[in-house]
Amino acid sequence: MSESTMSQNINALTGVDVSTKTPAQILALMVKKSELATSATIQLCVLGYVLIIENSYKVKEACDRLDLGESTVRAYSEKGRILAMAADATNADKMYAQLGALDMDTIRKMSADLLNSKDRAGHVQKVSVRTQVAKRLGKNATPEAIDALTDALIELGAVTPNQIRKQIADVATAMQVTLPPVTRETNSTEEAAAKVPTAAGALATLEKFEQDREAGSEGLGFAITEEEATALVETAKTAIRTLRRAGRLGQIAEIGMFAEESAIKANFVQV
Repeated sequence: MSESTMSQNINALTGVDVSTKTPAQILALMVKKSELATSATIQLCVLGYVLIIENSYKVKEACDRLDLGESTVRAYSEKGRILAMAADATNADKMYAQLGALDMDTIRKMSADLLNSKDRAGHVQKVSVRTQVAKRLGKNATPEAIDALTDALIELGAVTPNQIRKQIADVATAMQVTLPPVTRETNSTEEAAAKVPTAAGALATLEKFEQDREAGSEGLGFAITEEEATALVETAKTAIRTLRRAGRLGQIAEIGMFAEESAIKANFVQV
């Protein structure tokens, strides 16, 4: 493909003449597309709730028309129920991001808890922030530490996953709460062979890898090599295969939902 043909293709795919745009303008367009993608997904969730849960529509028929997996459609409807109960036009984007930090079991339970909640949006926010704080504290998690960080982050307004990742270290320092350090730990061959593998251990390793990159270990920005990307894909496949063999279809559904949402945002889908 020639350079001119590629430029024409880029313009056709994006709908704009990128040669006339500055990097700042291109970034602004990407932000807009990302926001539209989030808005579209929120609409899918709420429509899915009305269709599947309120109207008892056949999930398989909906999947065939939407060309989506059954697990994805069910997950959309469960998130949509929370959004319909607790969100409005001013906070839907924020609440959708908060729901992204929760597993489907928590989301299903939350729909029942919200029935008796006077502040439904506040309840969703509190559960989401606490979940993320507890995860980041790891072995240092105590009820007191979780409460202190959760309250401080909410007061600061850092209540979505991205905001929490950016602020939690500073907040923890101010609150004199110790976060587990981001470290690179390696085992010798003998140590690795002698260690009994656990799912929790595998997760902890991946979380340390992610935290290491967030800390800028490979320079500015969040970067991984082609080899690392391939290894992560194989890791995801292994996790799904393990869940499938154990009959854990609900957890596979969560992965499918997250993957499809990520693909939508990565491609800046506009509807």
